[in-house]
Amino acid sequence: MHFKNKNKSNDNFILSLDTVNTKPNFSIYSASQGLQTINLFQNDADKYDAAYFVNYLAEADVKANEINILGVCDGPGAFSPLRAGIIIARLLYALNPELKVYKFNKLYLLFRQLKAQKMIPEKQNYIYLKAGLKGYFKEVYDQQFNIIQKAHLIENAEEINQAEISNENTDICLSETIINLLINESCQSFLISHLDDLKPNYIREASVTIKKQVIF
Repeated sequence: MHFKNKNKSNDNFILSLDTVNTKPNFSIYSASQGLQTINLFQNDADKYDAAYFVNYLAEADVKANEINILGVCDGPGAFSPLRAGIIIARLLYALNPELKVYKFNKLYLLFRQLKAQKMIPEKQNYIYLKAGLKGYFKEVYDQQFNIIQKAHLIENAEEINQAEISNENTDICLSETIINLLINESCQSFLISHLDDLKPNYIREASVTIKKQVIF
């Protein structure tokens, strides 16, 4: 990742993390250097490399205290990459207590992006998303995109109009959607106030809920 202008003595950065997508990514923006988006997915290894996130920031010569706004997608998503993104966010927040952190769920970000691309009908104020092998997630909004019914699990497929299920395009870059929202809109309702607010949002219970037996 190379920025066009290395003279950034007075630059402030907005960073966004999306590790819930099939191909995890992050974006970083500053007024003087514009937007850079990095894919955290290694095609050759068929895995994400979020563990090397710090190396990307080091290459761009961006320090933790130069990031003044962080946006993160907190789920729902696959267990390991989702937790990796939350750990990175928590680390940055711990290093910089003045950091403003905004968290968004995946359904909201997809709804906003698909609405902007006119891939959701104008009058439709909700989104459905497949939830693993069984069930669907749903969230409902008002005309100003405020969440009026939080994301929840619907297990009865008979309630779902299959034509209304949103297509989770693997090329969608939610980190750029986050940056766009943070730059252009008031996101006060998504601002967190404490480190404990940064937790993975699975929406549904984990598949394995039975505690392991203690042998020793």
